[in-house]
Amino acid sequence: MRWRGCHAERPTIPKEHVLKDLSAERVTELARVAQQWYAEAGRREAAKRIAGTTRAFLVNNYHSVSDKGELDRKQPWWPRHHHPEVTDPAAIDLRGVRMRQRALSFGLAHFLGKLYEEEQVPEGTKSHIDDVTNLASLRMHERLMEEDFERLDPSINIEKLKPVYLYKKGNKAEILYGRLVKMELIGLWCATAPMEGLSWQIRIGPIAKIFHLNAYFPAISKLSKLAELQVPQADSDEPRVG
Repeated sequence: MRWRGCHAERPTIPKEHVLKDLSAERVTELARVAQQWYAEAGRREAAKRIAGTTRAFLVNNYHSVSDKGELDRKQPWWPRHHHPEVTDPAAIDLRGVRMRQRALSFGLAHFLGKLYEEEQVPEGTKSHIDDVTNLASLRMHERLMEEDFERLDPSINIEKLKPVYLYKKGNKAEILYGRLVKMELIGLWCATAPMEGLSWQIRIGPIAKIFHLNAYFPAISKLSKLAELQVPQADSDEPRVG
C-alpha cells in the first residue's frame, strides 16, 4: 500500500556488486536522489504514523521480527520473564542495557519492514535490513543521534567511520561509498558531498531520527518502568569481588 501523499518515483538500492564499485559522481547523484525522496512531507508523515505501529510492537512485546523485518509470531522480542528476586544494581543495570540494545535492533528492523510494505523506502531495502541493524550500524545510530542533540554542526567525517566498520585508516574513503549510499537511500544517514579538500560529512538521516524520537525512545521509556529497570543506588563505593 503506497501512501497517497507521496509522488516521487521510488528509488532502488543498487545491487551489491554495483555498491562495491561506485564513483564519487554516482555517490553524489544517489545522495541527491535520497534527499529528494525524503524531502516530501507526505513521506515523513507516513513514517511518523508507522513509528506509532513500531512503538506499539515494542511495548506490547507479543512478537519478534526476522532479519528482513517480517513479523515473527513465535516469540516476543524481549523475554517477558526475568528474576524479580535479583536486586543487585549491577544486574538490573545490565538488564536495562540489553533491553535497550534489543529494542533498538528489533524496533528499527520492524520499522523498516513496515516502511517497505508501504513503499516508503527504496526497492531492495528488505534485503539490507539485517545489515543496517547490526551492532556497528546501531552504534553509529547512537553516535549520530548524540551529535544531533549536542552539537550545532552535528556531522561526522567519513574518515571516522573506517574503524567502526573495521577498515584501517589508511584505506581510501571510496571503500565506504557503498555503505554510504545504502544508509542514505534507506534514510538512516544524510550525507553532504565534499567540497575541495574536505571529505564527506555524515549526519543522522530523517528516517532514523523519526524512529528514535517517535518509536524507540517513547517505547523504551515505558518499558524501563514496566520491567523494573530503574537502577537503585549502589550500596557502597568499595571495590567488589565477583
